[in-house]
Amino acid sequence: MEQNNFEKNVQHKLDELKIPPSDSVWANVEKQIRKKEKDKKFILLFLLSIIFLLSASYWLMNSSKNNVQNHKMSQFKKDSKAINNQDSSFAKPEIASGNLANIDSTSVSSGKTKNFKPNSQNKIVEKRKINPGMSDDLTSKPNQDFSKQRNNQHFPIALSKLIRKTTNAEIENKNESENIANNFQNHINTDSFLINLKSGKTIQKLITKNNTSPKKDSAKKPGKRWDFGVTISAGTSLLGSNILERSYPAMDLNAGLPSGGISNGGGSSYYYNPSPIKNSTAFMAGVLTRKDISAKTKISVGISYKYYSFTNKVGKKIDSILMPSQYYSANNFNNAANRSNTYRNNFHYLEIPVSVNIQINKNQKLPVFWNAGIDFSELLSSNALQFKSNPGVYYSDNSIFNKTQIGLHTGLSFTLFWQQKMPVAFGPYIYYSATSISDKGLYGAKHFSFIGIQTEILFRKK
Repeated sequence: MEQNNFEKNVQHKLDELKIPPSDSVWANVEKQIRKKEKDKKFILLFLLSIIFLLSASYWLMNSSKNNVQNHKMSQFKKDSKAINNQDSSFAKPEIASGNLANIDSTSVSSGKTKNFKPNSQNKIVEKRKINPGMSDDLTSKPNQDFSKQRNNQHFPIALSKLIRKTTNAEIENKNESENIANNFQNHINTDSFLINLKSGKTIQKLITKNNTSPKKDSAKKPGKRWDFGVTISAGTSLLGSNILERSYPAMDLNAGLPSGGISNGGGSSYYYNPSPIKNSTAFMAGVLTRKDISAKTKISVGISYKYYSFTNKVGKKIDSILMPSQYYSANNFNNAANRSNTYRNNFHYLEIPVSVNIQINKNQKLPVFWNAGIDFSELLSSNALQFKSNPGVYYSDNSIFNKTQIGLHTGLSFTLFWQQKMPVAFGPYIYYSATSISDKGLYGAKHFSFIGIQTEILFRKK
């Protein structure tokens, strides 16, 4: 009993030590439980949606495949049905004609050609059926009673002659009927060929061939004539060691310039730097002739005038009396130290371009051509200046320049009014001279370049 009381007391003390949770604790617990339930619902919905999407996508893929297969099968059935109809249409005339030949042969061999008269040939058979030799024995006396001849002693001989004549006539008629049947068969073969020629498939092939044949437009007749036109290009001229270099780097003109200027006495010599050369305007104009070598490829040759220009800063003219005697023949000496004047260096060339034009799209209303070719140029004249660092002067000497230039060009042309007599093409144009302007001097190892817009106008013949 004491032990039981002790346990009861201990249990009572433990119950007193338990702290009942407050309402806020129960509220938090309830929130957590609800949150977990919501999370479970969300996860379940998410999984169900994924399963639904996968099932739907799988069903759509299968349905699309089935639709494609059904379409192919239906198309195959249609084609097979069309082929069978076509074959049956070809077979019916042949069967009918074959029956016609068989009927004709049978009727001729049996002696009943009067009931079937398809054409004049059957009439010939009908006329030939009755042998003149047989007419005396048969047709002249159709109602003759052969029983009366039994008492005649010549009856077996006459009967054998009659049988022989009848057999020969039947053989001849049979041979003629076979020949006529063969003639019918030849006519049937010819008719079947004509029917095949007039069938829908053959007509479709002819229509396709006519549609793909070249039109009467002059632009669609390759290799028949040359078309003439004019070309004009405008843009900027570039100067550099390569096509990416646009100009000389800027130089400090005062770096080598002493305070006393140019020394004309026996003092020390001074060296000067040239002013930087800047890019300027350029244009080209000329005529061309073009020929189509295929439906999308053309070749053109022309002759053009080409103008390049560059600018730099120069000083005032120097009196030639102040210069040494060896410079007397030089023209237009200028002081490089004074940068008060802008000088334009002009280059005039005569050019022969050869180009290949390839159409890169399929649009006939606005065709786009890629142009590429080679240019041969000859220097006509130039007022470009050369530079001498000591005593720091500019001078003109065209003998330094390379007169003949070989370059490459490329570009795109968008053509308007292509199917008309006067199409107009325009687009970007790039030129690069593979030959250097000169081997020494101010333009030594430098190359011409040009970037601009080119316009071409063709004049087609009627």
